[in-house]
Amino acid sequence: MQLDAFFELQDHLSQDITNFVNGEGLSDNLYDALFSYYCGTNEMPYGVAKARTGDPYEWIDDKFTSFIEKLISSDVVNVESDGYYITSIKQV
Repeated sequence: MQLDAFFELQDHLSQDITNFVNGEGLSDNLYDALFSYYCGTNEMPYGVAKARTGDPYEWIDDKFTSFIEKLISSDVVNVESDGYYITSIKQV
């Protein structure tokens, strides 16, 4: 996922993202937004998107978990101390 796409997603679904990071799983709104994003960028394999070769929910959960973990552990962004809201890209 590109950072600009993440910031756009976060603008609309910040509480859903925080809940996801806190272990509450994908909300329907977050799942729908990520499904559209990953299908639109062709990151999700066609067979998974059609649930023929895999479960799209599991694929999105794994992919977004990996993205969030990398983002939070990187030195690229600032994270609010009271949650997982990415506030800005650090100046390098």
